[in-house]
Amino acid sequence: MKAEPQSLARELLAAARAVADRGAGTRGLWPRAAVFLARQALEVALKTYWSSRAPGVEACSHRAQLLCLGTFLSDEPRARASYQAWSALSEASHYHPYELTPTREELLLWFEAVEGLIETTERKLDSRFGAGKASTSTSGIPTETSPRSSSTLSGRQ
Repeated sequence: MKAEPQSLARELLAAARAVADRGAGTRGLWPRAAVFLARQALEVALKTYWSSRAPGVEACSHRAQLLCLGTFLSDEPRARASYQAWSALSEASHYHPYELTPTREELLLWFEAVEGLIETTERKLDSRFGAGKASTSTSGIPTETSPRSSSTLSGRQ
């Protein structure tokens, strides 16, 4: 049985977890590297979702995308948790000389919120396209896998 390929967002989140688990302590630059990867995973999940669900929205700011998310997902708590995680990840990704790096517990909470968003958006896309009808390219943009020729897509027969 062939293993289903992971989406780019899931791969980025797995990398963030690996970086956070790198050492027993979270000293130095490793927590910030994990923050960058987790934030990138969240943003890729948003881009993938919006590219398929409402093309053009992915060009808006991430804040605007997250504000619209609850209505489109029909899951306000998930959208709020995603917005809070994105805000926290954005704040933590900027270096402030007198602030501490995020703790491991904070990282794990943010990772859970990002994972929840990835699962929810992928589930919504799967239900929209039907199981196995949509796949994600390496850029994070959904592509349809139905056997249509380019002439059918352009309207020529």
